[in-house]
Order: sequence, then C-alpha cells, then structure tokens
Amino acid sequence: MHKVKTRHIFLSLILIISGLFLLIPSFFAFPAADDYCYALMHDKFGFFMQEEYLMTNGRWASTFFLQPAYFFVEHISVYRIMPLVWLILSTIAFYSFLKSFHIKLYSIKNIHTALLLSLLFFYLAPSLSNAMFWYTGAVNYILPVIIFLFSWSLMKYSIRNMKIHGIISAYALIFIASSFNEVALITVPFLSWWLFRKELKRHTIIMGLTFAFAAAIFYFSPGNLNRSSAFSVDFFSAQMYFSMGLQFLRFSFIFIFLNPLVWLILFIYFSKEKKREFIPRFLFPLFVLIPAIALPYFSTGILGQHRTINYAFFIFLILLLYQNRDLLKKTNISLRRIIPIIVLSLFISTNGIGIADDFFKFRFHTFKVIMNSSLNSLEAGTGPGISNNEEVPHSLMNQYPVEGWNEKNNFCGEVYFDEKQK
Repeated sequence: MHKVKTRHIFLSLILIISGLFLLIPSFFAFPAADDYCYALMHDKFGFFMQEEYLMTNGRWASTFFLQPAYFFVEHISVYRIMPLVWLILSTIAFYSFLKSFHIKLYSIKNIHTALLLSLLFFYLAPSLSNAMFWYTGAVNYILPVIIFLFSWSLMKYSIRNMKIHGIISAYALIFIASSFNEVALITVPFLSWWLFRKELKRHTIIMGLTFAFAAAIFYFSPGNLNRSSAFSVDFFSAQMYFSMGLQFLRFSFIFIFLNPLVWLILFIYFSKEKKREFIPRFLFPLFVLIPAIALPYFSTGILGQHRTINYAFFIFLILLLYQNRDLLKKTNISLRRIIPIIVLSLFISTNGIGIADDFFKFRFHTFKVIMNSSLNSLEAGTGPGISNNEEVPHSLMNQYPVEGWNEKNNFCGEVYFDEKQK
C-alpha cells in the first residue's frame, strides 16, 4: 500500500512540474491582435454582441466570452493568469468526461489521467500561443471543446440517472458549444449525435434541430458579407484541394506518429491482436481534421489556420481515448511506469523545446522589455517608435503592436491607444 501511494505522489510531482514548466511563458504574455480589437469594440459600444453580429460574423457564443477583453488589455497581470485557467478548466473537463463515461487508465487515478491529457494537448498543440497564451484564440477554439466535454459528461450522467433537467441542460451546452466557430458548428452536433444515438429517443431529431438553429444564426449574420469581402476564394482551383489534401496528410501524420499516447495504445492494441478494429480506433478520430482544414480555407482562401488544427487535435485526443477505453482499462502493461516516461517525453516536444530554448536564450526577457517600452510609447501617444528584429518567443507567436513584429498588419493595438488619446 505504501509503495502504491509513493508512486501516486511521484506521478503527481512529475505532472505538476510539467505544468509549471508549460506555464513559464505566462509571465511574459501580452495582449495581441484581436484582444485589442475587442477592447476597442467595448470602448465604442459597451456590450458589443449586436455590433459584432451585424458587422463581423455570427459567432455569438465566442463574442459573449470575449466581452472581458478590455479588462485584460488594461490589466496585463490578470491576462497572464488565463493560461493557468485554461489548463485547470481543460483538466476538470477531462476529469468529468473520464468519470461520467467510466474511462480509466489501468492503475492510474482519473485526476492524473485528466491532467496528463491536458498536458498532452498543450505540449503537442500545433500553435501553443493560440491554444493557451492568446485570450481571443483560446476563447474561440479551446473553450468550445471544454464546454462540450462538460455537456457530454452531464448528458451521460443524466441518462444514467434519468434526470430530464440534466439532459435539457446538456442540450443547451451543446448548442452553445456549436456557436463558437464554424468548425464547432459542424463537429459538435455530429459527434454529440454519434455518441448518444443509441441511448436517447428522438435524439437524432433534437440534434438535427440544434444544428439547424445554430447554423441559421451563423448564416443570417449580416457580418458574413463584410468578412467575406476581405477574402477571395477560387473554389475551382485544383491547387486548393491538393493543398488541403497535403495538409490533412501532414497533420494526420503528426497526430498519429508524434503522439506518445497513440504509441502506447498501439502497443496495447497489437499485443491483443485486434487488428480488424484499427480504423474505428485510430483513423476515425482523424475525421475532425477535414472540417478544421476545409472550412477556414473555403471561407478565407488561407491555408494554415493552426488555431482550428488545435481544436481538431483536442477532439482527436477525446475520440482516441473513447474509442480505445477498453484497451486502457484492461491491460497487463504497467502503466505506472510508462506514464511518467510519456510525461517526460513532452519536454522534448516542439513546444517543450521551444519554451526551454526561449528561456535559456533570454528571448522572454528581451520580448518583455521591448513590449513594455512599446506599450508605454503607445499610451503616451507617441506611437510604437521601435523597430526590432528580435524573435518573438516560440510560445507567444502572435501579432503585437511593435514595428517589425506585425507582419500581417493587424494594428488594433495602435488604433485602441489612439482612441484612448481622444
């Protein structure tokens, strides 16, 4: 008994240290790009849900949670707490999912598994900045996954205990999660239907109506015309479809072969010789890449929206776990020894190495000094006045109000401070 307790304490320490290392960039994070855009919207309109819907897009759910952007822009110390909030929320969401669906890694506590999954997601996310350290990006693409994980957990619990009010609340959360972005609009209703199709009567009809209602809100937003006018898309371009295909293959390879959790499940899978089930166990979870790649390309003509790939990767981990829950629950492999190795392997992931490299080469410190100087100039009304070629730290890649770091010409920061001077 004492030996088992010692192992649990050891695993807890490894997970906590890994989480603290991941949060190092938090101390150097700054608002960027659309954070300032929404702060500007608040200054102009106050509660700006109607204006955003009429002028930009139909993402009403994300707009609701973006209302505090002005507060974070004015209180950067609070802004730097949000990455910890995302880590905690994702861990709680995973924990509720594991508990409700009775998914358990053999000999590993659910709270450890939940934290491990959260660390896996953030360490292996294609764009760590968009997933954790940029408030607007996290709200649009991470928060909806957290909410629909809670909705699934509540739905499963309510079905098991015959609680009608819980089922209704779960449907409401599914509707909200569907309304954060266009990729969620497709994936959340479909996956929710697929997961509970055998457990609820009239579930297909209800999910169909949920999707139709959410889609109608998106479609009839007058802001869609304004947004689409900024982009041109050639739907008959063979290069467009070829590029999407290559991106699908690229991230499929990354999701499968650069993911230690997949390797663990593959090892267990082949040891049990259940080779006929390979497609539903490992390839079905990849389907989320299709809308995550295609929808942004169809709407903007821009390939490489890593924030939507972050969203797809989060769902991939959930589906991978669900599809292989039987393998993880009953295995002769000592997971108590393997899980710490998986956690430690995260330090040599792209994001793990990136954080370490930025830390030891003092990029975080340089970035913070330059950003503080630039923001002081902007607040004084003298403009950025700084042009630097220093690299933005790997985990904080974004568009900042500093000359030389604003290649995509997002000048919300400058406009925001100009408006404050008036």
